[in-house]
Amino acid sequence: MNCDRIMIVGCPGSGKTTFAVELGEILEREVVHLDKLLWLPNWQMMEYEERRKIHDDIISGDKWIVDGMWRSHVAERIGRATLVYFLDYPRRISMWRALVRRIRFGGKQRFDIADGCKEQLDSYFINYIKNFRRDVRPYLVSQLECNKDHLEVITFTHPRQAKRYLKQLRARQLDRNSKKCYNLFDFLQTIWYTRQARSCAGVAQSVEQLIRNQWVGGSIPLASTKGWQANMLATFFICPTEGEFTSSLRLCLPFALHRKPFA
Repeated sequence: MNCDRIMIVGCPGSGKTTFAVELGEILEREVVHLDKLLWLPNWQMMEYEERRKIHDDIISGDKWIVDGMWRSHVAERIGRATLVYFLDYPRRISMWRALVRRIRFGGKQRFDIADGCKEQLDSYFINYIKNFRRDVRPYLVSQLECNKDHLEVITFTHPRQAKRYLKQLRARQLDRNSKKCYNLFDFLQTIWYTRQARSCAGVAQSVEQLIRNQWVGGSIPLASTKGWQANMLATFFICPTEGEFTSSLRLCLPFALHRKPFA
């Protein structure tokens, strides 16, 4: 599954933003909310060309997660996406969720909406939800079908399916990260004891094995360790005490895992 460029689509009220936010947390990536960028204050429609430029700048990136429908730009987004989550729920679910949202946020500013656009549920919005499966869904499905050669589409027909999917994805991500940390720490512990014995040959042999296998404990690609391992090996021989060595690890290890330094 290629998660480089992800888009979440579906009827208004289906829960695209909620899904996108949780997905972004799991993958540790920022989510772009189109409704925050493509509206003017007081729900005024931005000029098409200005809107298109903003949208095209977003999807020109190598990696992104985009939340939002915007039929006028969905074809271009699908053409660039590698993975689509389609929240294809029955109309009654979207309508009910839109109503609950209106009660909860009525007259308030939501974080995923442009400044100056307060939550509302007018007749236009109600009719859009009511006619989505007739007027919008066929076009969306046809665009997904036209791009099926390069695109993976995951469709949910009920919120329970989406919730279950995110729960499983979170569990897999946590398991993957824990294995990375365990295997890498195990490797570094071996290097530390070798360093304590002042055996340069032993260190060189361990690194040679790392390169030959192309993985640290079967979890971290060689490409992400080449530059890092040289700096870390220098650290082993610069730090005279275990305390200094541990402090150095706290700074260097997260970069090997593509994460932020530990607090």
